[in-house]
Amino acid sequence: MNKITLYDTLSRNKRLLKPLNNDLVNIYVCGMTVYDYCHIGHARVLVFFDSLVRYLKDSGYSVNYVRNVTDVDDKIIKAAKANNEDPKDLTTRFIGAALQDEAALNVLPPNNMPLATEHIDDMLADIAVLIDKGYAYNTESGVYYKVAKLAEYGKLSGKKLDDLIAGARVEVNSDKQAPADFALWKLVDKSELGWDSPWGYGRPGWHIECSTMATKCLAPSIDIHGGGNDLI
Repeated sequence: MNKITLYDTLSRNKRLLKPLNNDLVNIYVCGMTVYDYCHIGHARVLVFFDSLVRYLKDSGYSVNYVRNVTDVDDKIIKAAKANNEDPKDLTTRFIGAALQDEAALNVLPPNNMPLATEHIDDMLADIAVLIDKGYAYNTESGVYYKVAKLAEYGKLSGKKLDDLIAGARVEVNSDKQAPADFALWKLVDKSELGWDSPWGYGRPGWHIECSTMATKCLAPSIDIHGGGNDLI
């Protein structure tokens, strides 16, 4: 079996790959948010991780590759309203288009391609745990993650909380305890796409989706997490 070194964002160095489970490599990649057609950045992610998976397999490793689809998101709701289209119809159409692009690029499909809407109950359970442990709080507009509660928040990007500008990445909202806190569950009107929850009718925030799907589809700890640079 070939020894493989990969660049590790946390350490800013190359590190020897040492799978947690013998020769099985668990990979989770944040996939497309399907409100429009794929762009060149999506193609880069598809091709890069397909190349990595192929190389790992050729090197003697077994690979469990999960790449999700975000099929509920504010951008999806906005696009569906603009098209006067049901959000489900819109996401189904763009998922089909993304799969056509994948095939055209000769990218192999992942082992599992979970949809965010398939894991709403799992997200609600995870949010409840975060609230119980004091990492999240409920407000009139939804549930927010309390960034200050996590001492190591920002260590992956190398940014400090004091350096983050309110509204630059997370929308400014007077309902939040701190500007950097982000939504785990957004309360919405009953006329919009949403689900019932202990905190009111709403839909998940972007951040909780992959956290839940990665653990439910793979394990609490995985070997490789990837996606676009904005995820850092």
